[in-house]
Amino acid sequence: MKPPALRHPRMTRRPRTVVVALLGASAVAVLAVAVMGPPAEATNRVGPGQAFVGRVNGSFGDAVVTVICPGPGLSKGHPASGQVLEVLSPPPPVAYGVKISVGLTGTRGRAIVARFSDDPSVATTFHQYFTMKPIPTSLLLPCSGTGTVVFRPSPGSPDARTSVVSVSYLNPAAGPRTHSRSG
Repeated sequence: MKPPALRHPRMTRRPRTVVVALLGASAVAVLAVAVMGPPAEATNRVGPGQAFVGRVNGSFGDAVVTVICPGPGLSKGHPASGQVLEVLSPPPPVAYGVKISVGLTGTRGRAIVARFSDDPSVATTFHQYFTMKPIPTSLLLPCSGTGTVVFRPSPGSPDARTSVVSVSYLNPAAGPRTHSRSG
């Protein structure tokens, strides 16, 4: 037994155990960041091994894209200005039943390239997450109907996955959309 003068009167075994556990947990966290790198939200940069989701006009799916179609005989037009694309990582929590398409950058991904399936000629490239970029008004899109925007990691790799957002095209000159029921 130690002489009473060498023991701290308030230090018992339980506080020492807690201090040792906290130091151990801190060391594991520092080691994890050193080995795996910081999470995407810490740097906002697109990099390998990150899950992500695409977003069109603030929606993860069933997004509405306004298309300006100048005449009734035209079937295609240009997107209205003020509309945006965005890529988020990590994927945010969503309400039960909301479908989102989660992509993965794979082992080589350093950028994410978004393209409309109805006009893949114009690409929008993201090197950082949480950055809104305008939908290119040079696109030629259908005046009505549906399509997709594909967010693809670049460069690709066998373990990379795309995030796909479904879109509906709305021509404001055609008047308000109505839903009819037949029955």
